[in-house]
Amino acid sequence: MTYISETAPTCLRGSALALVPTGNLMGQFLGSIVIYLCNNVEGREGYIGAFGSQFILVIAPFIVGALMPESPAFLEEKGHSEKAFMATKKLYAPRANPMTEMRKIRASIAEEKKMSKGATYMTCFTKAHLRRTLIVILANFLPTMFGLDLLSKSSYFLQLIGMPSSTSLLILIAGVVVGIIANAAGVWVMSRVNRRPAILISLGGATVLWASMGISGFWRGPVVANVTAGLLTLIIIVCGVGVWPGSYAVMGETSSLRLRAKTQAVGGVAQQGTSVMMSFVLPYTYNPDAGDMGGKTGFILAGLCLLAAVLCWYFIPEMKGRSFLEIDQMFDLNLGAREFKHWKSREAEPRALD
Repeated sequence: MTYISETAPTCLRGSALALVPTGNLMGQFLGSIVIYLCNNVEGREGYIGAFGSQFILVIAPFIVGALMPESPAFLEEKGHSEKAFMATKKLYAPRANPMTEMRKIRASIAEEKKMSKGATYMTCFTKAHLRRTLIVILANFLPTMFGLDLLSKSSYFLQLIGMPSSTSLLILIAGVVVGIIANAAGVWVMSRVNRRPAILISLGGATVLWASMGISGFWRGPVVANVTAGLLTLIIIVCGVGVWPGSYAVMGETSSLRLRAKTQAVGGVAQQGTSVMMSFVLPYTYNPDAGDMGGKTGFILAGLCLLAAVLCWYFIPEMKGRSFLEIDQMFDLNLGAREFKHWKSREAEPRALD
């Protein structure tokens, strides 16, 4: 994600970052197919086949990682200007002028160096960068808050409320396929729609759907299981089009260029921490030997979605279509979240540095 946010052109940055959830869903899709095929295999061959198949999938990312050029911003920040220019040429030529792109990168790095010397993880929490770090952390919280941890366990959850295991696995696979399609639509949405409305409308829709699932939890039976499966699928669609890709766009656009990798690491730790906590707490709400809430668990996630919408309204700014330098200037001016959209840059293009 750091690489995408540093190298993608401004007009494509949101759409490119929106592909991150699609990659996650592709992994879940392949994994769910393997589980479905190994579901009735008895003995050690079942789990050996499931684990062994995953080693094949790392070959393609390894080859791509070895062949793609290094980030020009990273090379320039490290003082390797010639290598940075060559990487810029590989990434942007001939459609864009590599020298113009290098000037923008150098101007952005130079402005950030005025505010922070010797970037470390602690720099992310200094006064100049704290707001940006907290926004990245909030964006990382969003997948957990809209219920991704329960959606990823939908097969087990549906079994608890009365659906056969084979049917629940098919529902899981279908849900992942629908999620991939929704994320593909989300890529288009991120290139056309501003981040704030996409995230807020998506969270609003998810709130209504989770609340509907909570209401259905007052009844039991096969019909309720089918209704719950349908609502979970709709939640995947609503979140896959808006808040999920939108959260990754915000993560990639908010942090400063020099602190991007470190801020993303801090946000990643926050995301994993909340995901682990949710994976630990949620089963106590819906398991029969604990809270036994069943479908009424939807009320909890509806509340989290509503809280997420309020936090996003007050704290997440609109950065669609902004260059790194413009984003730096807006944060330097300490503009309010709702003022970012209407701010006009004080200079159209950054000057070349001597």
